[in-house]
Amino acid sequence: MHPLSNMGLIRLMIRKLAQEQGWTLKEVSEPSGVIYTTVR
Repeated sequence: MHPLSNMGLIRLMIRKLAQEQGWTLKEVSEPSGVIYTTVR
């Protein structure tokens, strides 16, 4: 699988999990240490 495909899948999974928990992507990015634009 192409690496960019993996990144797209990871982004979708993060968005889905955040939505299920009622978190914003900013709330996900700050404690994880990943910058917001990467998570977005």
